[in-house]
Amino acid sequence: MSVLDVSTGAGYIAKIEYQSFVDGERVRCSVYVSGCQIQCQGCYNKAAQQFRYGEAMKHT
Repeated sequence: MSVLDVSTGAGYIAKIEYQSFVDGERVRCSVYVSGCQIQCQGCYNKAAQQFRYGEAMKHT
C-alpha cells in the first residue's frame, strides 16, 4: 500500500496538528500521513513509517 491509494481514496493519517508553528511562517494546520518507503535508521518517528499507522481515512 502506498501513502494514498488513489483508486479507493484510502490512507492513514499519523497526526493532525491544528495549530502548528514549526512547519513554516505563521500559524497553520499540518496533516502528517503515514508510510515511508525510505525507512531511514535515524528517523525521528519510526512508528509513522508503517503505512497503516494512525487513523484510517477515506476521501469521498
